[in-house]
Amino acid sequence: MRHIVLVIISAAAVLSGCSGAGKTKVLEPEEVVEAFCNAVTGGEYELALEFCDSTMMCQYVEGIRATVSEAARRDSSAAGIAAAILKEAEIEIGDIRKEQDRRLVDYSIVISDEIRKDKIATMKKEEGEWKIEAITDRI
Repeated sequence: MRHIVLVIISAAAVLSGCSGAGKTKVLEPEEVVEAFCNAVTGGEYELALEFCDSTMMCQYVEGIRATVSEAARRDSSAAGIAAAILKEAEIEIGDIRKEQDRRLVDYSIVISDEIRKDKIATMKKEEGEWKIEAITDRI
């Protein structure tokens, strides 16, 4: 038994010393916005929260989750249709501006030629990763 434990510890030490082992690519601000939007439109709210920094953003995601849950409770077929439409939405990234230590990412959620929502994500770096601090409508 002791021999097996030593082999496991040795293997773990070797693997942790390999270049790139356990490292993941740090996403750029626009990649974070796109991943966040895909998580939200796909109903993966816990994943969406991983891209957020502030309490305000947690409330934003929870508000979306509550709205979707309420719609499903009222009319499950309408909620299913809405979910299918959202999964087909395209995310278009626009300008990315630097503002002190933050990045402002202009983006649009496009459902059709007539249905488009223009937004701005305010990003800040936290522990080496870009996080969404706020989302506002772009006017």
